[in-house]
Amino acid sequence: INHIFLTNPFYACVLMQQEYVEDLSCDTFWVDGKKFGYNPNFVDTLSFDEIVGVCVHEVNHIVLMHVSRLHNRNAKVWNMATDMVINAQLLRSGFKLPKGVLLDSRFNNTNAEDAYRVLLQEQQEEEKNNGKADDNCEPSNSCGEMRENKDIPPEQLEQECVIMGKMAEIAAKLCGSMPAGLERLFADAR
Repeated sequence: INHIFLTNPFYACVLMQQEYVEDLSCDTFWVDGKKFGYNPNFVDTLSFDEIVGVCVHEVNHIVLMHVSRLHNRNAKVWNMATDMVINAQLLRSGFKLPKGVLLDSRFNNTNAEDAYRVLLQEQQEEEKNNGKADDNCEPSNSCGEMRENKDIPPEQLEQECVIMGKMAEIAAKLCGSMPAGLERLFADAR
């Protein structure tokens, strides 16, 4: 976190507010808006820059309220859509991500809802044509997952994520380093 704090205070501000959970049952990382889970075995396979990229990726799920915005959507498709939007933005901003992360150039300049609609339609067409969904459409080394926070009602979690995002935005502006492209994504999320 120290490196992220020095180079990206926006992301560091949110990371400092998370409860970290070592979790061998997950493949990579996960967030639920309050907790940040990680598999230490996966972390050991990453370079320092990739760890920074994955941490920043997970922060985006939090501040863009992806967990609380899930609502009645297909959770797997929503996670894929949000990952593609986040990953495109992070790569444009110069972050390094692990090999095999979800990317699709169709979603380089879109929001999660638009990406979700396209992916859901494609999944439904696949199911219609083949009689079932393709369960192998997500690579095993995706940056992580969003988990439902069962301890906090979605409305309260959304408010807390908005506050975390605003606090981080203030910290970044005070340091003169708001991440490129993130203000637009905030506007879309809000």
